[in-house]
Amino acid sequence: MNKDGEIVIIEDNHNDQTIFEDIFNSLSYTNKRVYFSNGLEALQYYMAKKPSHS
Repeated sequence: MNKDGEIVIIEDNHNDQTIFEDIFNSLSYTNKRVYFSNGLEALQYYMAKKPSHS
């Protein structure tokens, strides 16, 4: 398991995103966090990063 990878969080409430950031920071997580307001945005992000097999 890659413990240095991005953490993807789907949360549409900005206040909740702030709470997540506070928690990650208090736990000294250095991983990049990427927030999306819905699952479709997260899927599009994932698909854009996925290498093509052509």
